[in-house]
Amino acid sequence: MSDSEIIQLASGRSSTASSDEEEGEEEEAAGVVDCQPAHVSHTDAAAAVDVLLRYFKQSDQATQDDIQPLCAIKCRVDALTVAAQKQSSILDYFHRRI
Repeated sequence: MSDSEIIQLASGRSSTASSDEEEGEEEEAAGVVDCQPAHVSHTDAAAAVDVLLRYFKQSDQATQDDIQPLCAIKCRVDALTVAAQKQSSILDYFHRRI
């Protein structure tokens, strides 16, 4: 046994843990990073859709077929905004929980 293996056994780390760490370092060096995407707020998403729609509308190369799906998405985002801001009654709260 080498000194590093003895240290790993004494510290409670297994050789598979070190190989996983080495594999993760190799992936990072290769540019592959497996991370969870950050949570995007509703406000940020709505702003991004607005900017994208404005960009396509001002573009000379964009056709109506390009803009139409974005308009549908924007309408859906606006509807979600209204639904999220709509105050429900206290009875609706208890009805959903039962």
